[in-house]
Amino acid sequence: FAVGAAQPTEWLMDTYWGGWTGAAFRNVLTRFVSRYGKIVPVDPDRGALSSLAFAAAVLKREENLVWFPEGERSPSGELQEFKAGIGMLVERFRPIVVPVWIEGAYVALPRGARVPRFQQIKVMFGEPIEAGELLNEENGEQRFEQIARTLHDRVADLGAQSACHRITADSHK
Repeated sequence: FAVGAAQPTEWLMDTYWGGWTGAAFRNVLTRFVSRYGKIVPVDPDRGALSSLAFAAAVLKREENLVWFPEGERSPSGELQEFKAGIGMLVERFRPIVVPVWIEGAYVALPRGARVPRFQQIKVMFGEPIEAGELLNEENGEQRFEQIARTLHDRVADLGAQSACHRITADSHK
């Protein structure tokens, strides 16, 4: 929701979102809302390949896709490793990728919590990246693994920049 709130309305109309089936498709009401909101079902436990197939269909139509490459909400609030699926999608469809850092969401709604807490959430968008820029020449990794790791590093860099800005802003108070 935080990423969507930070976007212009016209962009949202052409955007699909990865959404965990356990929440987004749990009952008739959430299924209706999810379909209306263009949620792509993601089930990492039972259907990772079908989740990637749904995402691939969106990218094949050259629509916007918001994908959460960690595969689940962080258990600690720290950035987790990215799943290889994001690398597979980027390698196959070569979209322009915009890394996003979301800060404060873990405190606002930690795993297991049902009611969100009032907490400021900051969304930081990185510079758009051509898919080829996410590849580096290292031995031992498949291309999609390199893409996932490099994208992870770019998102982590955004988090580090956010921390630097926070420290600088706090030091001026």
